[in-house]
Formats: sequence, C-alpha cells, structure tokens
Amino acid sequence: MGSRPAPPFSGSSRRPPAGSDRELATLLDSEWRSRLTASWLIGLDRREQFRAKIGEQLLSSELTYAGQGYCLALARFATTADAELLRERISDLCSMAEQSMRPD
Repeated sequence: MGSRPAPPFSGSSRRPPAGSDRELATLLDSEWRSRLTASWLIGLDRREQFRAKIGEQLLSSELTYAGQGYCLALARFATTADAELLRERISDLCSMAEQSMRPD
C-alpha cells in the first residue's frame, strides 16, 4: 500500500464571523466568561464601536478576569484614547497596591 501525499490546504483565508453587534453587546452584559469572550472577539475584529463600553467596564473593574479581554481589545484598537484608558487602569491598580502595602 502506497501512501498518498496530503492534499493542499483548501481552507478559506477569511476569518469566521465574530457574531453580530447585538450578540456581542449581550455577552458584554453577562458574567465574566462571556465578557472575556466578547471582548476578545471585538478586539480581533477591531469593532471600535464598542470602545466606550469596554473602557467603562475596564475602569469599573466589576469582574476581574474579564479585564484581560478588555485590555486586548483596547490594545488592538491602538489609538491614543485606548492607551489612555489602559494607562488609567494601570494607575488605579498601582494605587490599590500601594494602599494595600501601607501599614495600618
């Protein structure tokens, strides 16, 4: 029995759809796993119409793990406004760390 070479990859170079804006907005209003997923999809697809919502959620810091996705999305948008939101969040985290290290 001879082995035949594998056929060349015939997949499409297009990315799969990331979901509708409505679906992503619903995910952003859910628990942390859904928010993390939505923000990754938003960032990868560069859906900048979600910038304000993602920035608001990042700064409110309601759900810790979701922040990872918010940071990715803002980094993918890559504007000065996005960098400012990230800087503000980092500043908040540094302030909280300093406060927790102060003796009572």
